[in-house]
Amino acid sequence: MAPATIVRALEAGLLVTFALLPLALADFWVIFVTRVLILALLALSFDLVWGFAGIMSFGQALFFGSAGYGVALLARDAEIRSIFVVLPAAVVIGLVLSSLVAAFLLLGRNPPSLTFVALGTLTGSYAADRLARGWYSARAGRSTTSRSSSSSRCTRRAASSSDLSSASRSRGSASTRRGWRSLAIGSSG
Repeated sequence: MAPATIVRALEAGLLVTFALLPLALADFWVIFVTRVLILALLALSFDLVWGFAGIMSFGQALFFGSAGYGVALLARDAEIRSIFVVLPAAVVIGLVLSSLVAAFLLLGRNPPSLTFVALGTLTGSYAADRLARGWYSARAGRSTTSRSSSSSRCTRRAASSSDLSSASRSRGSASTRRGWRSLAIGSSG
């Protein structure tokens, strides 16, 4: 037998095994195996991009996470939970975002360096992480109690900052500014 036919037979056997696995396992193990396979897909994407294409990219987490986040929002807000809708939506979200990042990083007059692409995709991942953590509806949901508590925190912060600014004006902020300026310049007076 040729190696290609052995690999295809092995792939078909694994596909049938994983398709029938939920019938034989408990729910915990089904979820565990599903998560392991999802992370294996993430590792496979890194291997394909860096191993075969030679592009060192740290953007897989960005594309993978945004597709998962988009599908979670689709399932939560639009109540669409069919795998035949959710899976293509995840592919489209990841494809569109990766195309935008690739157009920004790879298209230009000169071919980009390996370091430029690596740092550019790492920066994109970091920016998306900061955006997702700072996005109000992603963190707090749509409850009114969390909105009122966050607005009261903002009001308290604004009041305390205005109290600090009036206190610094009353103590003579010009001498304070001169002190900081002398520290920055390095002179003593």
